[in-house]
Amino acid sequence: MVQNVSAIKQSFTISTYSQEKKFFHNESLGNNNFSLNKLLVRSTEGFGRKIKNSPPKTLVTDSVLVESLEYFAQMANIPYCRPIEDNLYVAKHFICDVFYEKYKKMMVGYFRGLEMTRKQWEKEKFILKQYKTGSSLDERWAKEFESVDGKDSPVMLKIINAVISLANSTVTKGEGFNFYLIGHGIGGAYAQIAAMALVSSEIREILNIYIPDRPMKVTLLTFGQPRVGDEKHAKALNFNKDGLTIYRITNRNDFVPQFPKRDFLNYRRYAHAETEFWISDIDCDCDEIPSYSNSYALYKCPGFFNKNGKFGENQNCNSGTDGLNPSANFGPYFGTTFGDCRNLTLETFELPD
Repeated sequence: MVQNVSAIKQSFTISTYSQEKKFFHNESLGNNNFSLNKLLVRSTEGFGRKIKNSPPKTLVTDSVLVESLEYFAQMANIPYCRPIEDNLYVAKHFICDVFYEKYKKMMVGYFRGLEMTRKQWEKEKFILKQYKTGSSLDERWAKEFESVDGKDSPVMLKIINAVISLANSTVTKGEGFNFYLIGHGIGGAYAQIAAMALVSSEIREILNIYIPDRPMKVTLLTFGQPRVGDEKHAKALNFNKDGLTIYRITNRNDFVPQFPKRDFLNYRRYAHAETEFWISDIDCDCDEIPSYSNSYALYKCPGFFNKNGKFGENQNCNSGTDGLNPSANFGPYFGTTFGDCRNLTLETFELPD
């Protein structure tokens, strides 16, 4: 069992930015350590103001992809249908677990966060914490993955040990395996940071020691997640070279993906990473109607960079809606409404020891 991940520690200095008070100040954290090390950003290029002329959304016609997303939406519903105390890790603001799906032969980790109303989101104070490497993450979510008083992040230790335990018992040496990290709402924010950690070279070195010759491929799937970090963080995810695949699913005019708000008066502002897949009513100027549903359509919504490298979220999808639907964050996503457990079975899930 891994007792620490000291190999991935690094002292850091932050600057905090309050959207509510609109000011900057620097704060040194001395010898505190950040367990995610330098993976948080791979680019320090600047970004500008709001960008217009979003690229068009494209209708997804691949029924196999939609079927897969439908399956993972059911997976993301699991934490709403299990007793909280049965999870691998239970914290004040979130829960998570890791298990093995034996029929599809894949490892799955999920996060579930607190639920907030739109009024709560609007009143909340959001703070971006900038790391030495240049990118910024929201303080409340990133702190769960930081070292405190020389001790490593307990949630990452739990996840790493669960991955090692399951891989040793289910994956044949010499074969690789897929690890899918899933999160709904705020749980998606935690899942995104955890996914970045798992594809870092530091943690891969640890896994190579405890589960040699079993390469791991990580895929991140989130449903209605909020923004996690700034534009540099989003760009780092978009162009990551660590093999992380991302599916960010949004639902109609859900308000949660529109928070924390993007502040165009400041150079450091929140932004989503690609690629967004937006569930909406059927609305395409084409002859082809999706074969997978007669009640909704799935659109692929690329973000974009202009010739100066400035980033923009696609305004033809969720970011361009009024965000006034109070229930869209819970679904339906491909037929699944989070919290509705009537059609969910847990028989195929093998949990770690």
